[in-house]
Amino acid sequence: MNRKLLFLVATLSTAAAHAAPPEQALSAAAEDFIRAGAKTALGACDIIARKCGEESFQTLEKGFGESNEERRNWRKMQLRSLSLTALYPLQDPTRFYIETLKIDGAGWPIPHGLAIGMPQEDVSKRLGPPNRKDGKCEVYFSDTQIASAMLCFQSRRLSSISWEYFID
Repeated sequence: MNRKLLFLVATLSTAAAHAAPPEQALSAAAEDFIRAGAKTALGACDIIARKCGEESFQTLEKGFGESNEERRNWRKMQLRSLSLTALYPLQDPTRFYIETLKIDGAGWPIPHGLAIGMPQEDVSKRLGPPNRKDGKCEVYFSDTQIASAMLCFQSRRLSSISWEYFID
């Protein structure tokens, strides 16, 4: 496995999400879905080089942020139907942290056999009930990983998945 991707996996396990507290406990499948989300979708990507296979991410926006008095570069990027925000510590640009990851189209691996366009009932069978519903979206929030996944539906079909990790 790519050394940079291994760092991503380790980072995700200690990250926290920007989500409200859960209203009910998650199933083991939903916990695993949140944990495996970014790792699975970005498996063929090199975030430092901003590439997935032979394709390059388009930078949509970039800037600086503050966290624990440590400056970091941040970059919002997109490649086809995948968009992400990554943070790069200034003192070690060979590392990165994923803050958000969103998939809203085909072509990316998704954990638990989920796919954009699949019926909402099939999503519920695989992940169990969400912590809460937010309009046409279902929110799965993990207390143990302090991260979240939001699955949105149009016409009762999965239209997008967003994972969110809080980085402190």
